[in-house]
Amino acid sequence: MVIPLKALPTLRWLRWLICTVLFALLLWLQALLKTDLIIADWLYAIEGNSWSLRSAWFTKTLIHEGGRQLRRSFEDQSGHPWSSSSE
Repeated sequence: MVIPLKALPTLRWLRWLICTVLFALLLWLQALLKTDLIIADWLYAIEGNSWSLRSAWFTKTLIHEGGRQLRRSFEDQSGHPWSSSSE
């Protein structure tokens, strides 16, 4: 089957729509199932029940500070805070 060239932008748009919907679904499932807490519990257990990576660059800068900045950028764009707690 040959796809006409005029259909390519439509297919690209459809691909982005499908990816966006799947990403939103994954975020919703993550929030529903609390997988972030499951992963954190697992990491805590394999580190010997202490946060040995607490001050590592990956956990401190990328995960905590980067995640906080990402959340704040979404709050700024939408005008609605994700949570009512202040930091």
